[in-house]
Amino acid sequence: MVRIDKKIFYDVTKIVGSCDVATSNEDNVYLEDEYVESLFEDLVSEYHVLEEKLEDEIEQREEFYKPLSPYEYLGVNERDFV
Repeated sequence: MVRIDKKIFYDVTKIVGSCDVATSNEDNVYLEDEYVESLFEDLVSEYHVLEEKLEDEIEQREEFYKPLSPYEYLGVNERDFV
Protein backbone atom coordinates (compact mmCIF):
# COMPACT_ATOMS: atom_id res chain seq x y z
CA MET A 1 0.00 0.00 0.00
CA VAL A 2 1.15 3.52 -0.81
CA ARG A 3 0.10 6.51 1.28
CA ILE A 4 -0.65 9.73 -0.63
CA ASP A 5 -1.74 13.11 0.70
CA LYS A 6 -5.48 13.49 0.11
CA LYS A 7 -5.21 16.88 -1.64
CA ILE A 8 -2.57 15.61 -4.07
CA PHE A 9 -4.65 12.52 -4.77
CA TYR A 10 -7.76 14.56 -5.58
CA ASP A 11 -5.73 16.89 -7.81
CA VAL A 12 -4.43 13.85 -9.71
CA THR A 13 -7.94 12.41 -10.08
CA LYS A 14 -9.07 15.72 -11.62
CA ILE A 15 -6.52 15.09 -14.37
CA VAL A 16 -6.83 11.33 -14.94
CA GLY A 17 -10.38 10.63 -13.81
CA SER A 18 -12.01 9.10 -10.77
CA CYS A 19 -10.56 6.33 -8.66
CA ASP A 20 -12.65 3.64 -7.00
CA VAL A 21 -9.83 1.52 -5.56
CA ALA A 22 -8.59 3.96 -2.91
CA THR A 23 -9.19 3.83 0.80
CA SER A 24 -8.81 6.96 2.86
CA ASN A 25 -8.81 8.53 6.27
CA GLU A 26 -8.87 12.22 7.25
CA ASP A 27 -5.52 13.23 5.74
CA ASN A 28 -4.33 10.44 3.46
CA VAL A 29 -5.37 8.11 0.69
CA TYR A 30 -4.04 4.57 0.41
CA LEU A 31 -3.54 2.87 -2.95
CA GLU A 32 -2.24 -0.49 -4.06
CA ASP A 33 1.18 -0.35 -5.72
CA GLU A 34 -0.19 -1.42 -9.10
CA TYR A 35 -2.71 1.40 -9.15
CA VAL A 36 -0.03 3.98 -8.35
CA GLU A 37 1.90 2.80 -11.40
CA SER A 38 -1.26 3.12 -13.47
CA LEU A 39 -1.80 6.68 -12.20
CA PHE A 40 1.74 7.62 -13.22
CA GLU A 41 1.19 6.17 -16.68
CA ASP A 42 -2.04 8.14 -17.03
CA LEU A 43 -0.34 11.35 -15.89
CA VAL A 44 2.52 10.87 -18.34
CA SER A 45 0.05 10.19 -21.14
CA GLU A 46 -1.93 13.33 -20.30
CA TYR A 47 1.32 15.31 -20.15
CA HIS A 48 2.22 14.20 -23.68
CA VAL A 49 -1.24 15.14 -24.98
CA LEU A 50 -0.97 18.61 -23.43
CA GLU A 51 2.59 19.03 -24.68
CA GLU A 52 1.44 18.25 -28.22
CA LYS A 53 -1.44 20.72 -27.95
CA LEU A 54 0.97 23.40 -26.75
CA GLU A 55 3.35 22.74 -29.64
CA ASP A 56 0.44 22.98 -32.10
CA GLU A 57 -0.68 26.25 -30.53
CA ILE A 58 2.83 27.69 -30.74
CA GLU A 59 3.13 26.67 -34.41
CA GLN A 60 -0.25 28.25 -35.24
CA ARG A 61 0.70 31.51 -33.53
CA GLU A 62 4.03 31.67 -35.33
CA GLU A 63 2.35 30.92 -38.66
CA PHE A 64 -0.73 33.13 -38.44
CA TYR A 65 0.07 35.89 -35.94
CA LYS A 66 1.05 39.24 -37.40
CA PRO A 67 1.95 41.93 -34.89
CA LEU A 68 -0.20 45.06 -35.05
CA SER A 69 1.41 48.22 -36.28
CA PRO A 70 1.11 51.22 -33.97
CA TYR A 71 -1.53 52.62 -36.34
CA GLU A 72 -3.62 49.46 -36.26
CA TYR A 73 -3.28 49.36 -32.49
CA LEU A 74 -4.74 52.86 -32.26
CA GLY A 75 -7.40 52.09 -34.88
CA VAL A 76 -6.34 54.69 -37.41
CA ASN A 77 -5.26 54.42 -41.03
CA GLU A 78 -1.53 54.84 -41.66
CA ARG A 79 -2.22 56.70 -44.92
CA ASP A 80 -3.90 59.51 -43.00
CA PHE A 81 -0.47 60.62 -41.75
CA VAL A 82 1.52 60.41 -45.00
